[in-house]
Formats: sequence, structure tokens, C-alpha cells
Amino acid sequence: MTDARRAAVSAANAADATRLRDRVTAAFGEQYLIGEELGRGGMAVVYAAEDVRLQRQVALKVLPPDLAFRLDVRERFVREAQTAARLNHPHIVPIYAVHEDAGMVCFAMGLVRGDSVAARLVRDPRPPFEFVASVLEQTADALAYAHACGVVHRDVKPDNILLDSESGRAMVTDFGIARAAEGGSRLTQTGVAVGTPAFMSPEQATGDKEVDGRSDVYSLGVVGFLMLAGRLPFEASTTPAMLLKHVSESPPPLASMRPDAPRALVGILERCLAKRPADRWESALALRDALRRVQRDGSLRADRSAAASGYTPQPVVPALPRVRDEQIDRDRDRDRDRDRGRMERAYAEKAGHRAEDWAPRAIAYAPQHGEADGGARIDRLSDQHAPSHHSPTGRAERIARTAPAFKRHLTWVLGSAIVGGGTFAIGASLSLPALVVPFIASVLVGIASTQMLMMDFLKLRRLGVTPSEALGDGWKAIAARADDRPRSALVAEALERVAGPAVLQSRHGSTVRNAVDDRLSIRETAARLSAADKAMVPDVEPTAEALLERIGSLAGGLERLERDVPGEAMAQLDARIAMTRAEPEHAPDRERRLTLLTRQQASLQELLDRRGTMQRQLESASVALRSLRFDLVKLQTLGVGSAMRDDTQATQEARAVSADIRRALEAAEEVRAL
Repeated sequence: MTDARRAAVSAANAADATRLRDRVTAAFGEQYLIGEELGRGGMAVVYAAEDVRLQRQVALKVLPPDLAFRLDVRERFVREAQTAARLNHPHIVPIYAVHEDAGMVCFAMGLVRGDSVAARLVRDPRPPFEFVASVLEQTADALAYAHACGVVHRDVKPDNILLDSESGRAMVTDFGIARAAEGGSRLTQTGVAVGTPAFMSPEQATGDKEVDGRSDVYSLGVVGFLMLAGRLPFEASTTPAMLLKHVSESPPPLASMRPDAPRALVGILERCLAKRPADRWESALALRDALRRVQRDGSLRADRSAAASGYTPQPVVPALPRVRDEQIDRDRDRDRDRDRGRMERAYAEKAGHRAEDWAPRAIAYAPQHGEADGGARIDRLSDQHAPSHHSPTGRAERIARTAPAFKRHLTWVLGSAIVGGGTFAIGASLSLPALVVPFIASVLVGIASTQMLMMDFLKLRRLGVTPSEALGDGWKAIAARADDRPRSALVAEALERVAGPAVLQSRHGSTVRNAVDDRLSIRETAARLSAADKAMVPDVEPTAEALLERIGSLAGGLERLERDVPGEAMAQLDARIAMTRAEPEHAPDRERRLTLLTRQQASLQELLDRRGTMQRQLESASVALRSLRFDLVKLQTLGVGSAMRDDTQATQEARAVSADIRRALEAAEEVRAL
């Protein structure tokens, strides 16, 4: 672009800014003294202003005329701003008033002097870990309060997190504004996406009509990823490509991109970025508690000190958990749940709800036993919230509970033996009385662990599981065979897990049902295979489960796309464009409306292209799962895995089938990677 062209563009932008400022002054000049422009974006222009009547400094956020001219957008903007104005929290920018006059809409909000997190990251792409954890904790605290009041932000991003220069607080702004931009439609309106694609949760990207607070948890996880890694988890050149990556791709491991980052903080963010809402932190409040905990227990400083000294801990000896009384655990969990309930009720009462009305809306918190696991994750989902591929009953459930406990208690016994032997040897050789205490502690832990290990051994023996099967994965097949529920119950459970009623009633419902039937058949067939046959195809079960999850996700996305983008949408839009072009050139707003319609046409075409891609991926995944089922049944029918040394026709067929299954597994991996 030439200098003359740049000057012309700059002059045109300045003229537009002047005209907009004049309109704002004409509409709201009696109430506010309009100052300098603080910033602008796709949703609004912000001015510094002074409230004439109350004589206080405010930020005046004005909805641009090209959005305000739409009655539905304007009304929704006002309604969402009024809802957000109910929020009163130290980490939320307050909204003082909402105004609508002369076709203009604005709201007055607290004036925060300072930078946004986005501006801070421009200067310092990788800020200190303490700063990252503090900003994320304060933001999560604000989101937890808003969620308790029934308000979901929907557009959590660095630009909407402000850093007050006076108090140093992080303050969240623009609550509900992304939803206001929808104007009642799932399509992009006037070129403004609902939320920001780079920070959207998978459920937002697929167009869920109703998202909850866990969507904001995901978006905040993306903000944290950006602050730690110095880059976004996903990068794409177009909006549809970015949304598809949020839905179908896993982010790169944070630990590999930032090896010096505290493992506890990395674990928190990885849980935020889970694709399924149920696999994330169950609420922003739980996320805030986790972030607060790592700042107080020294996790941030410990990892950094180790990295600075050049020492990398090698966990030769497994961490020994404390042996705690179960009744004490239950009492502690009950007290923690009661405290959380009090906080939720306090939030609800601040938002104007009665305490008794809050109970059915309260977020359910499960007790979390934050056992350290090599420092990789500081918390784990409780059993009732952990993702499960199978929920067996009776004997199967006891096997699924006892086998991991046996492995864990064996680790404790070995660890206590190593620690006890090491401390005894060192203490005896160097005559160090101080090592007597850790030696006695390790002996006590070893005795308690041995008792629990023997109890687990006896339980496994009664359940028909050998120690070697418990230490490996053999117990899973035994548990699968022990599940004696009728097939209809297994089908219903699997359908509920991978698809909702809307998907099952759509044209993709039969595809999902067939996939569930294939998955259960693969599980049943795999359970009947001999050990030699299983060794030939060790990855069938996890691959089949991953394919089923993929099919459910694709079917859900397609159902939402087809519901929100009906088949006649493009034809209707083409007709509107043709009618607009047929108008006289001097018709009011003809060019502007034509530009907006053309932009919508391009966005709609991207969605249609994306729908076609997802349809092809769904068909490929379904074919891959069906092929696995048939090949596995063929191998089980031959049943000659234990006689592979015999040079018979059946053996040759079995070898061919196993090769087919391996190729099918490779193809399935490629389908999952799409």
C-alpha cells in the first residue's frame, strides 16, 4: 500500500470516528461528558466519560450503529447488559447504567485504569508463573460468582480481563455481550462471531444453544495456555478451521512446550482444556480452589527452584500416601461439601435468589482426594464424575474397584520397603539418630499397606482374579465378562454416554445405534478370545472405544449444524442478495446491506463445507468400526491362535485375519487423526 493510500485510509477512519463520536455526543451528551476513545472492537467502541449528575469517571461502551440498527440485536444487547449489571464482585467491572436513545445503545461501566491481559502479553509473552496463577485464580473467582448468579460469560479472552494499575486486581468485563451479539440466530451476525473462535469451547464451536459455566472454564484454560506457552493451543487461518480444531483436535502438551512450568499448574490447565465438559473442572469455583491451593502450598516455587538448579527429580521411590482413617475422610469430605454449599448460597443471595430457591440450581461438588501422582496432576475427579467406558454392577464393579487398589497398595509396600531399607542402611553406617523417625514411619506405613494388600488379595481370589491379572489389564476382560446386565441396558448406557436424545432422533441416530452395537459386539468377542488371539490384536478395545466416541461427537456436531443451518438457508440468502442487488443504486443502505449479506453468505458456505467434511469423517469412522467388528468375529470363529505353529489352512486364514485387523487399526488411527 502506497503512502498516499495509507493517508487516505487513515483520513477515512478518522472521519468515521468523528462521525460516530458526534452521534454518541448527540445521543448521550446530556448525561455524560464524552472524553477520548479508549478502544474499539467488533462489538463496541469505548470512550472515557464523566457522569454529569454523579460526577464520577466511567467507561462508556457504545454498540456500533451497524449492529444497533437491528431491533433484535439492540434489545438483546440491552437485556444482557441489564442482567450483567446485577453482578457485584471485586473482580468484575461493574455496570452502572444502560441507555438507549436515538438509535444508539450504550452502557456505563467502571473505568479501569490499566492494561488488559492481552496488552500485557504483547510486552511479556511468558509472564511469571505467580502472575499467571494469580490472574487465573481471580478470573475464576469472578466467573464462579457470575455462574452462581446464572450468568455465563461466553467470551473469556485476554482482552476481557483487565489489570487495574492501582489495586493490581484482575477484573473481568463484557459479561453476556457475546450472547447479545447473537441476535437470536446461531449464524454469525453482521460479521461478528458469537464469542472469539480462538478461545471458544467445543460446545460453543458446535453451536450448542445452551452452554454452562464449564464453557467459561475451557476458555479460561486457553487463556492460561497462552500465558504459559506464549502461543495459542490451536492456530488456523479461517474461523471454521479454528472451530473444528477446538472440537476434534487435542492441544499440544504444555509440559513439552514449557518444560520449566510447574507441573501442578500444567495439570490444572490440561483439565480445563478437556473436550467433554464432564471431564473438566466441575465448576469455576473448583478451578479457583485448585489455583489458590498451588499458590499457597509452594508448588509454583518448588518446580522453578528445581529447574533453576539444574536438578530434575527422578521418582525412583513412589510417593507414599498417608494412611488415613476412612471415617475421618468421610467427615472431612462432608465438612468441605457443607462449606461449598454455604458459599454457593451466599453467592445466590447476593444475586437476589432466596436460599431455598438455590438448592435445585446449586452446582454439585464431589469430594476430591487430591493424591499426588508424581506431581503431574494435583487433583483427580471423584469416582462418580470420572469418565467411564463401562459402569458394571455386582461382581464386575468389585473387580473394577479392587484390582487398581491391589496395584496401588503393592506400590506402597515396595516404596515403604525401599525407604525403610535405605534409611536403616544410611543411619546405621553414618550413626545418624535423626533417621530413626523416618525408618519407623516407613515400617508403620509398610505394615498398614501390607494388611490392605492382603485384604485386596483375598478379595481378588474370591472374585476369580489372579495377582498377575490385577497388575496387568487382564482384570478388565474378567470384569467385562462378569457384567451380567441385559444387552438392552448396555446399549442404553452406551447411547446415553455418546449421544443425546436430539442426536438419536436425527437422521444420524441409526449410525450411532449401529456403532454402539458394533462396539458391544467387539467387547463381547474380545472377551472370548484366547490369550494367544488377544496377543495378536492388543489394541482393538481402546481403538474401538475411541472410534465410538468419535462417531458420537461427529453425529452430535452434525445434528446441531443441520438444525441451526437448515437446507434452505443458502437458497433464502441467495434470494435476499438477488433482491438487494435488484434495488436502485440510490436505495437507502443498499451497499451496506449487500456487504453484510455477502459476508453472511461466505460464512454460511464455510459452515456447509464443514458439515460435508464432518459427514465424510462420520462415514469413515463408522466403516472402520464395522470392519473391526467383522474381522474380530472372523478371528474368534477360526479360534486357532493357540495353534499358530500348525501349518494348516485355518492357521493361514487366522494370520491373514490378524493382518487385516492390524491394517484396520492403522486405518482407524488415521480416521481418528482427521
